[in-house]
Amino acid sequence: MKKPFIALLAVTFSMSASATDWSELIGKELVLYRWGKTQDRWFSEIHPTNSVGKDPVERIILSDSTHVKWKYTQQGSFARECSIEDSVLTFKEPIFGNEHLRILECDGEVMVTLGEDNLSRAFSIIPPKPEPSQLPTSAVNKKKFCNGKLDDLLPYITDITYSSRTTLGRNFLYYRQASEEDKAWLESTQEVFDDSKEQLKAYDINLFPHDKPVLADVYHKGMISVNAISVLTDMAILYPEFIKSIIHQESPDSFVVDMFDPEGKPIVVCVSNRFPVVEDDNGIFCIGEGGEYNWISILEKAILKWIQAYSRQFGVIGSYNAEMITPMLTGDGRSFCIQSGRLGGKDLNRVINTCLENGMMVNGVADNHIMSLMDNNTTIPSSIGLRVISPGAAAKFFDKSVVKSNKERIKEEKEVKIKLKKG
Repeated sequence: MKKPFIALLAVTFSMSASATDWSELIGKELVLYRWGKTQDRWFSEIHPTNSVGKDPVERIILSDSTHVKWKYTQQGSFARECSIEDSVLTFKEPIFGNEHLRILECDGEVMVTLGEDNLSRAFSIIPPKPEPSQLPTSAVNKKKFCNGKLDDLLPYITDITYSSRTTLGRNFLYYRQASEEDKAWLESTQEVFDDSKEQLKAYDINLFPHDKPVLADVYHKGMISVNAISVLTDMAILYPEFIKSIIHQESPDSFVVDMFDPEGKPIVVCVSNRFPVVEDDNGIFCIGEGGEYNWISILEKAILKWIQAYSRQFGVIGSYNAEMITPMLTGDGRSFCIQSGRLGGKDLNRVINTCLENGMMVNGVADNHIMSLMDNNTTIPSSIGLRVISPGAAAKFFDKSVVKSNKERIKEEKEVKIKLKKG
C-alpha cells in the first residue's frame, strides 16, 4: 500500500505524544509550514505536487470549541462553525472537500493531521505568547527577548521556527542524513555541476576585494535567487568579520566554508574556483566589481552543495529564505516573522531597531520584493513583513556600532564605484 505524502511542518511548542485533543489547541495558531509542497516522511524526499496551489491553507485559528477561522493567501479568510470530539475537528461546511480533520499523531513538536482528501498535513502551532527559548537570541541579551523591550509586540509574531529536535530549527527536521560518500563529496572540490554538460572555467578569485564584504561585491543578473542573495548580503554587511571567519582559501583553486549539518553539527564544505561558462562570460552566480567572482560566489556554491547533499535537490537557491539560509552558516535556526499588515510603520521601525541593537538579523519583504532593512533610519511602511533571525555562531561578531554608524556605512559604500562588464 502506498504511503501518503506528509506536509513538512513542525510545532513550535512541546506537546506530549498523548496530546491528541483539538480542544487543547483553542486560541493558538496552526500555521502551514511550506505552502504548495508536500513531503514523504518515510523517504525524506520533497515532492512539489501542490505547486499550482490546490491547497492554499496558511493558518487555522480555533476561536473556541464551536468556531474556527481559516486564513489563506489567495482568497482572503473566512470563519466556519465547527465541533470538537477528541481528535476529530468537524466543520459544518466542508473546507477544500474536508468535513473532518483528524489528529493522527503528536510527536514532540510535530502534529500530523489527516483530511478526507487523504492528504496528511502537519502544522506549526504558535502559542498566543511564545516562550523565551523559542525566540531569537544574541550575546547581548541580559534577560528575556531583547531585554523585554518588545514584550508588548510578541502576540503579533507568527511562524516561529524554533525546534527542540535540532538547533537549526523546524525547517531542517526532515532533511536526510549524509552518507560517508556524501561527506567525502562535501569535503572535496567537486561541484554540483561537474556531471552536467556545462562548460566550466577556472577563475582567479579575490575573496574580499575591499578587505571586507561591501554591497559593490554583489551583482546578480537575474531575480531567481534574489531572496537568498538578499539574506547573504544583509548578513555580510551586518557581520563582515563573521563572513570573513567562515570562508578559507586553502589554495588558488580550493575554498572551504564552515557550515552546519541539519542536526546542528559543524561541518566544512569545499568548493573550487570553477564556474559554468555562459553567454557574454556573465555567470549565473553573483559577481562583483569588474565582473569578478568573490566571497558571495563561493557562499552560493557551498550552499548549493549543502542542498544537494542533504535534500538531493539540484538547482538554484532562490526558494531558500532567510530562515533556511542563515542556520546553515550560523547553527541557530530560531526566528520569527511579522506579517505585513500586522503592525504599523512606527512599531515595525521599533522592532527593527531594537532587534538590531540586540544583536539579531532582520530581513524584510514588501510587495513580494526583498528589501534590505539595514538602513534602520528608513521609514518603514506597514505593507512590509519582516523576519527576525538569531545570529547563532555570528553573535560574538555583533557590534552595536554597525547600527549606530549606518549613515556613515551607507556614505562609504556609495563612494565605491561599481564597474561591471557590459551585457
